Amino acid sequence: MGQGIEGLRIGVPTDHFFDHIETDVADAVRAALTTMQDDMGAVLVEVPMPHAGYAGGAFLSVIAESATLFDEYTFHRAEEFGIDVRNFAELGQLLLAKDYLRSQQVRNLVRRDFERAFAEVDLLITPTTAATAKPPVDHPIFIDITYPDGHSEDALWAYCRYTVPVSMSGCPALIVPCGFDKAGMPISMQVVGPAFDEATTFRLGAAYTAATDWVRRPSYLMQTAAA
Repeated sequence: MGQGIEGLRIGVPTDHFFDHIETDVADAVRAALTTMQDDMGAVLVEVPMPHAGYAGGAFLSVIAESATLFDEYTFHRAEEFGIDVRNFAELGQLLLAKDYLRSQQVRNLVRRDFERAFAEVDLLITPTTAATAKPPVDHPIFIDITYPDGHSEDALWAYCRYTVPVSMSGCPALIVPCGFDKAGMPISMQVVGPAFDEATTFRLGAAYTAATDWVRRPSYLMQTAAA
């Protein structure tokens, strides 16, 4: 801890992780990468991750594992779940064995993307979410978000589309603040390390946090609470 990141090779994915994204989020993460390269001595390397975009679909089949874990709750105590968890647990009851096995095949492809990337770089940097926090309308989860490229999705996917591939890969990830959008909502980047290398992710997180002041700037939420 306390070490700098000079000479660290940081991978920037060319696939999926900057697709369908709010401009402020993409700009903040790109600016953080520039800071790491120009001011902190890291080396940026573009890395292909051609299967990362399939992780979301495969994840829907992996929720069969959640259905197994929550089997008794789903049938007898479903009202204790939040609507999002309940939907996943109930959907998992409907999946076939072949769906689960196919999702594991896709999961292996996603994992290999990360393994190939880490043969070339020490860490990966991606946005954490595709969009910043939005006020609830009719429900705190089911909020539609539309991006500058015209793509639309609900907030649930906007907030997990970039984290699901990392979770499926089994790699450790650290979330580090790196800016705010024009409305004052916080933006963060995802620092992903090779399996079992949490130490290097913390090394970058500590160095970047020390070199910038994002964690010390009040967000819109903090300003509102203090008013």
